[in-house]
Amino acid sequence: MSIYYFKLLILGNPETTNAFTTLAFDDPGKDNGAITEWYREIHVFENKCELDINLITDFINNDMDSIIPTADGIIYFLNPMKKDELDFFEIVLPIINSVKRGIPLVIIYNETSGILPISVNELLENLWITHPDLEGFVNLQPREFYQVLQCLCHAIITGDTPLNIENAWMRYPIFIQLANIYYKNELYEKAARVIRKAAMIADIFNKPNYYIIAEKSALLFTEVNLFLEASEIMQNIDKKKALNYKKLYAENSLLEGNKLFNKRKYEESAAKYLEVAHWSAIELKDQKITEDAFKTAISSWISACKVENAFQIFNSLDHDVSINILENIPPKIDGLIKYLEDQENYIKARDQLYRTIAIYQREGLFEILENFTHKLEKILIKLIDVQLESKEKYAAKQTYDEIENLWESYNVKKTNLDNQLEKLIKLFLNDFEFGMTSLLMNKINSKPLKKELAELISKIEDQYNESKKRTIEENVQKGLEIVKEFINAERQIIIELNQATIKESKSLIKTQGYAEAASNLKNLAEYYKQIGKEEAQDTILMEVLNILLDGNEINIFFHNFELMSNTAQKNFLTNNFQSIKQKLKSLKDIIDFAPNEEIYEKMITIYREQMLYEQAATISEQFIELIKTTALSNIKEKPDKLTLGKVRNFLKKIETISAKYLDDKIPILDEIFVELIEVSLNYDDFSTAHEFCDKIQNKMQKSELNKRIDKKESEKSKLELEEVEKNREIEETKERALIMQRKAQAALLEKKDQFRQRQALKRIYFNKALETLQTNDLDNAIANYKKTVQKFIDNERYNIAGISLVMIILIYLSQENLNAAKRLLETTKSNLSGLGKIIGQLFPFSLSEYLYDVKRNLEEEDYLKALDFLKNLALFEEENNFLIKTYGNIFPSEEKTIPVEKVNFELLKKDMDFLAEKIQMDKQERSKRKLMKSAYWKLSLDDLSKKRYNMAADSYFEAISKLGAKNFIKQAVVSLIIGSIIQLKTNTLAEVKSN
Repeated sequence: MSIYYFKLLILGNPETTNAFTTLAFDDPGKDNGAITEWYREIHVFENKCELDINLITDFINNDMDSIIPTADGIIYFLNPMKKDELDFFEIVLPIINSVKRGIPLVIIYNETSGILPISVNELLENLWITHPDLEGFVNLQPREFYQVLQCLCHAIITGDTPLNIENAWMRYPIFIQLANIYYKNELYEKAARVIRKAAMIADIFNKPNYYIIAEKSALLFTEVNLFLEASEIMQNIDKKKALNYKKLYAENSLLEGNKLFNKRKYEESAAKYLEVAHWSAIELKDQKITEDAFKTAISSWISACKVENAFQIFNSLDHDVSINILENIPPKIDGLIKYLEDQENYIKARDQLYRTIAIYQREGLFEILENFTHKLEKILIKLIDVQLESKEKYAAKQTYDEIENLWESYNVKKTNLDNQLEKLIKLFLNDFEFGMTSLLMNKINSKPLKKELAELISKIEDQYNESKKRTIEENVQKGLEIVKEFINAERQIIIELNQATIKESKSLIKTQGYAEAASNLKNLAEYYKQIGKEEAQDTILMEVLNILLDGNEINIFFHNFELMSNTAQKNFLTNNFQSIKQKLKSLKDIIDFAPNEEIYEKMITIYREQMLYEQAATISEQFIELIKTTALSNIKEKPDKLTLGKVRNFLKKIETISAKYLDDKIPILDEIFVELIEVSLNYDDFSTAHEFCDKIQNKMQKSELNKRIDKKESEKSKLELEEVEKNREIEETKERALIMQRKAQAALLEKKDQFRQRQALKRIYFNKALETLQTNDLDNAIANYKKTVQKFIDNERYNIAGISLVMIILIYLSQENLNAAKRLLETTKSNLSGLGKIIGQLFPFSLSEYLYDVKRNLEEEDYLKALDFLKNLALFEEENNFLIKTYGNIFPSEEKTIPVEKVNFELLKKDMDFLAEKIQMDKQERSKRKLMKSAYWKLSLDDLSKKRYNMAADSYFEAISKLGAKNFIKQAVVSLIIGSIIQLKTNTLAEVKSN
């Protein structure tokens, strides 16, 4: 499938065309002002056409002469009932027909109000007779508009006139009738075209006379030499005849070329011959016709005096054919050169010969080449004669150089050109170009002539030199006099200007107008620069710099300094060094450090640029002193981290200056380092303090400061360790709250039993302590409680002893006597000896330590919460009253006890017996446990034999995790059971459960 892109125009009454096309496309289109545009795609047989359809809505504002030629096809809507539309169509039609390529045109006859009241056949026949190249559609419906598009696109693709297949049978007799009329009037081309159309219709409807009509059409085309059209018609009918017609076309084209050649239209004839040659090579593939056409084209180009075009044709020929032609065309080229020579067009003849020589040299045809080189020499000699006659000396010199080059390059026998050289030398001599005359003198063959010319040249050169010398001397003398006058006048002007400007500047200086005074003098210096008086400029600029230094206008100083010459700069810096140094010293009292830094760096730079290194070093040292002073002042005024960073930058600046300008000489900065160490120690930044201490040059001072830093660092580390330990204790204390809750729950179960025990012992052991507690005699209360603690420990009544210990601790804590509380806890634990760890797990002992730790490590709020555990102790009423008096109501009203469901021990025993019976002795497991005895339970059994029950229980519990890790699950369960049973020997059931 081929794809085509066409532009179609729709013409006619805009109201009619717009309404019809909108209905046909079901789209109003894109309104571009005077044109409405649609883009559509249709299929024509096996081809696809992309259409850009433009409907002209405004004929007045559109240039139809320029729009119509851009179209590939046109659709014209015409109402035959309206005379104005018919008249306008007759105006537009000539414009369409004027386009040479021919634009296919289709007429659509329609009436907006309905069907046309005219015979369709009559309307179409009239159109086909008057305009056989057009096609028409009558009363077409919008939905059938695609037929018009297909008809028009097919005509564009085939290059033929439009033909509506549906009514083609009606056109057949009309075409035959028209052909007869055209033939009688000897209009053979028109007759041929309508006969071809008739043949096409005959082919469509399979008429038997198709071949006869087609052949007649071909014969008619040959009558007007349109052999290609005839060949095209016969292509599918008789290929032999079609080929003959193509040959006739080639022969006819060659004949037309001959006619042009005979009329001396050589370039047109050459183009025609080339056209035939290329066409024949492609279409006929006839080598003879092709070569003959190329040869005649070459001959035509030579006749046109354009051998370069002739030689280009050789690129299209075989090499052997090219050589053959080159061997045969020299007479033709000779005739060309003779013609140009007769016309005295020597430059064109030279050009044609150069091009010819290049080709013959390339192809190695040296015998023919020799003839052309001799002709070229002859032409060049005639050309140089003409140039000498018109006194074109440089052109003549170039032509002579070409002749020499021809002699050397092609071994051409030299011709004596002394006569021409003599004339050329004299032309150059007239303009005193002695260099060129000397060069040409060497080319002359005749010695007498060479001698004669040498004498002439020498004489003229002497006269020229003498005249030139006199002229120079006269000009120099005149110039000296003018310069002398100018210098005197200039000197006077400078003196007057200096006096006036200096006077004004001094006046300004008195009123502190340093910048304005300097500006006045600078303007004068600029003037001196413009007139080229650099020395005067430097003198004034030195005065400017002195004024700026006096007025401390340092920034302006540098700008003016750059305007002086290099020598003046060095002299000024050397002579004014002390003054500059003094002014720089005073900067710290005038400007901030940032501008000072820039000024110092610029000053150091200009001294070093002038290679005044000693002075630059002195200023650098002074700059370092300024930085030291600034740094020390900053750190003393504001000793903080921000200032420390600034001072560190100052120190880096000092290092940079020292490295760049002082050969890394290290200045003494101990005073600054000491201040920096103080700031670092204030922030506990010991690494920075050590860093600065290492830089101190005074060894004794460095040693003392190192000791001080180390001491403070040790103190800081100690405090940090204490803080860490404190935090650890706080966290541990907080974590113990959960443990204490579990122990308190267990203690609650034994509270009544312990209270009965204490109540029985109250009269003998606790009355004195309680009496002193009620009278707030706390010291005696402590002493009495201590006796009970030791007494009950000795009697192994540890819980009773623990409650007394809690009371003592509470009294100490109420007095904020933490040290006494700590000593009591340590003494009690010591008295328990090896049992301290075990007894310490009992709730009263654990509570004593917990209350002490909370009081010491946590907040008061946490301590009051911890007192809540006291409700689980078996305290006397007097003890409760003391605690309430001391800490407030820490015992809320007792909650109603929830009745505990009574356990049916008989039923429970039956269940246990039932489960026990189900346990079977596994000999293998028993043997395994014996083997594991020494590895897991040796210590447990040893403690058990010595009645160290708690230690034995702990050993059994420790074995559980080891056994579980090795997947000895049954053995781990046995350890858990035995350990729990052993704990019941020394602990309550509640404590065993909590563990």
